[in-house]
Amino acid sequence: MTTTTNKYPVLTDEAIAEARQIIGVPLRRRHWNTVATLDAIRYFTVAIGSRNPLYFSETYGRGTFYGCLIAHPTFLYSVDDTVIAPRLAGIHSIYAGTEWEWFRAVKIDDTIDSVVKVTDIIEKNGQFCGRMVLQLGEVAYRNQWDQPIAVAKSAVMRTPRDAARARGKYANIAKYRYSAEELKRIGDSYDAEVVRGSQVRYWEDTGVGEEITPVVKGALESDDMLQFITGVLGVRTFGNAMRYQRRHPADIYHDPIHGMWDTWEASLLKDGVAQEFGWPAAHDTGYQRVAWVEHAVTNWMGDHAFLHNLNVRVTWPTIYGDTNWGKGKVVKKWQTERQSFVELEVWCENQRGETTAKGTAVVSLMDRRLSGLPHMFLVDETYRG
Repeated sequence: MTTTTNKYPVLTDEAIAEARQIIGVPLRRRHWNTVATLDAIRYFTVAIGSRNPLYFSETYGRGTFYGCLIAHPTFLYSVDDTVIAPRLAGIHSIYAGTEWEWFRAVKIDDTIDSVVKVTDIIEKNGQFCGRMVLQLGEVAYRNQWDQPIAVAKSAVMRTPRDAARARGKYANIAKYRYSAEELKRIGDSYDAEVVRGSQVRYWEDTGVGEEITPVVKGALESDDMLQFITGVLGVRTFGNAMRYQRRHPADIYHDPIHGMWDTWEASLLKDGVAQEFGWPAAHDTGYQRVAWVEHAVTNWMGDHAFLHNLNVRVTWPTIYGDTNWGKGKVVKKWQTERQSFVELEVWCENQRGETTAKGTAVVSLMDRRLSGLPHMFLVDETYRG
């Protein structure tokens, strides 16, 4: 079991050994969305700030080769958020990144289920809090036909709260005040967003070094977070919150002002709670940035391409008031007998010029050699290059 010093539990050898006992064991999960309804798909699209009609308009979707509305690939976060962090009660959870692998699109009215497990637990030591644990997990999503939709491999860092607060690694990150010129730059970035849509992006016309048009997200405000939390995470309220608090007392944050309990999600909305856990202010979820990068890539690739893989690691905090630009560039091209691929380097960069997330994406594009082949429905392991 965990033991407590100061306010919150600390990591012990016994607690880590107990957490290791469930590696590979299927976990019970609380799914938020189980059906990709019209409202659920649209809600997620709005929650990540996308205006791509492929993921928003039924009329537009009926005119594509899918023949219907489909969901953003990262819509699956709203089915299972991939935060796989069982046991280690009272040890804080920080989302570190996801490797996504997709096999087919989520279509309107698909029913989705998942199988979830911890795959490894790795002890770490770092500046943020000293001793900590990285929990690696896997979510396998399937539809009503028992067809695989995607696999998400996630990483969640478990950090003792007292040690993180005492070390104050991010204490010097101040809330940003924008000049009029900087606010204009953000507005211009929104205006410059390009949705490729039905215009085919051919593999032959895509060169190494080509940059994608950035998508801007920010300045991050309460409406952005409320839309994402309620549409993607869901929350426990009133009696349900009370019952959870009784079952898992170590997971609860005790509000010193009101003398009441609250959940760790409060750190996404309240500066004081975030600071209790070692953060400078209220912040995003981490995997929002994975979804923002996906939005940038799907804007660039267009309707006639398929996003096979997205591997993004979260590298720096994003707090209220920060702005992120999702960016990318082509770094590799190759072909197989049946498909043509590009690999992109992708990242998020904030208004300070800091990289807050980085990774890679693999996309199959139409090519003129195989222009009639519905390549996006092929599950081809050679996309790994």
